[in-house]
Amino acid sequence: MKFFPNRFLLYSTIFITILISVYATSDDLIKWPVDLPKSLSGTLCEIRGLSLHQGIDIKTRSRVGFPVYAASSGKVIKLISKETGYGNAIFLEHEDNLTSVYGHLDSFEDFNHKLYTLSETLKILYNNEKIYFRFFTGNISYRKGDIIGYTGESGSGYPHLHFELREDGIFSNPMKYIDIKDDQSPVIERIFVCIENYNSTIKKKQIRIKQSWGRYYPVENPVEITGTGRLFLKISCYDRANAQNRVAIYKIKMFNNNNEIFNITFDLINRIDFKYSHLIYDISRSSIDGHVSYTYFLCQRKGNRYRGLKCSNKGYIESWNGENDIRIEVYDYAGNKSSAELKIIKKNIEEKFIPNFLYVSKGKRSIIRSRTDSFSIIFDRGSIYRDTLINVTDNFPKQLINSIAKSILIDPKDIIKIYQVSPSDIIHRKPVKILIKKPEEVSKIEVENILIYQFFKGKKPKPLKTEYNSKEENFTAVTRVNGYFALIKDTIPPGIYLPPTHEFYEDKEFYRKIRFSTYDNLSMIDKDSIECIVDGETFPFRFDNDRKWIEMSLPKRSITRGEHHILIKISDMASNQSVFRDLIIF
Repeated sequence: MKFFPNRFLLYSTIFITILISVYATSDDLIKWPVDLPKSLSGTLCEIRGLSLHQGIDIKTRSRVGFPVYAASSGKVIKLISKETGYGNAIFLEHEDNLTSVYGHLDSFEDFNHKLYTLSETLKILYNNEKIYFRFFTGNISYRKGDIIGYTGESGSGYPHLHFELREDGIFSNPMKYIDIKDDQSPVIERIFVCIENYNSTIKKKQIRIKQSWGRYYPVENPVEITGTGRLFLKISCYDRANAQNRVAIYKIKMFNNNNEIFNITFDLINRIDFKYSHLIYDISRSSIDGHVSYTYFLCQRKGNRYRGLKCSNKGYIESWNGENDIRIEVYDYAGNKSSAELKIIKKNIEEKFIPNFLYVSKGKRSIIRSRTDSFSIIFDRGSIYRDTLINVTDNFPKQLINSIAKSILIDPKDIIKIYQVSPSDIIHRKPVKILIKKPEEVSKIEVENILIYQFFKGKKPKPLKTEYNSKEENFTAVTRVNGYFALIKDTIPPGIYLPPTHEFYEDKEFYRKIRFSTYDNLSMIDKDSIECIVDGETFPFRFDNDRKWIEMSLPKRSITRGEHHILIKISDMASNQSVFRDLIIF
């Protein structure tokens, strides 16, 4: 039996033992799946397209090939391999109904359970590069810390590891199991004071936020806004999780006259929560001043039933002709907080109608036209989630046209026409049709190089799949979002060039991979137009939309080392073609 010389030593020993056990808890539950710093490029519930991010993205230094370890002991229940989404992914089932998911792998391990060989065999057996394979016996299992694969960039995005934890089928925040050092508070960039009528944002005032000594202040304060309708706010903010890139916030609270009226937390998400993304985020404000940001609705818009949302009066500020002292607090998972305060003075001015906005019913077919009748947006029955108001504008200053032309490196004369459909912060339930009449100054030959582009303020225009009706002389496209729409002429062909040596050539098992980089400044590469010919023979290829390169897997049996004739043809979406032809040694 041991005796402690004094009580101080006894209590110190007990305290240290407890402290060690507390700090060991998270590591005992879940192992960090890579031997890399705990830095993130994505967090749970970020807006991704028209959905929500299901886990966290772990940075892998823009490289592939780092070992990926089982976060906890478990059995393999699913393998996925495809060119989109998860790419190569493995699912492990653990105790307590916990499942871990590892996505965008370069390959699976092949020295323990031969999962790489299994996945390649399945592709040959089913003659399909896309596989979904479930394991029902549970015979393949890994211990915590075993290598299960290697980091990569398969599926969507640049090299990184996508990591998920699911509890009883619900997506859980992995950060509650893993201690990630984070001493940086979130950043607040903008606050938007808005008025809503018929589920539509009919008025919006943007308030710039400045930072001084760690605190945030509105440039304009108090903020006065007039009109009839419900008052609500939006906030643009972001966080950094032990890295320089920007990620989404963990929690937001809003107070009106010291009463909490809005609280949203991103801890757990059900599959049904994915469809509420457009009611949580304003997708038209995904960037501020040219940089990534996240803009949140600080209210419960009609139809939003996200489980992590708690509101009083649904977050709307209903007091009329009075002052409202607003405080907004944003938190990251580590508990770091930033806040901003402002005073809002709302004056009720009766408006018998809302200028320039037209009513659209979800149960009827509607056509909204521009003032000049050259632009139409067609809403079929059921194409919108709820009755709303829509406005079309077709008169813009040259400054806007010049700034857009500068951002995409084209002549301002090639921007033929611009229209704006408001409000820009809504998404439609089904695609709606955009119709733009051909301007008289556009010749019949030029129409082949003209597309309809959609964009938001501060974002680069993206081409829509455009059809031209020569009989009606109009351009048509479909979209699920509002914003700006433009007719733009693209006469610049795409580029094809050799990438750096380490990216051009790679040997893998039975294949020799060669890659060619592509570039198009505007209308993007038409994947269906690509032809790849080596020594007079056509070979299959894969177009990597993230890397913007064409990758051919050439069988080593037929393509030996030496000099080869390469012929590649590509076109952009505006029908401009480029041809690459050369003798290359590999």
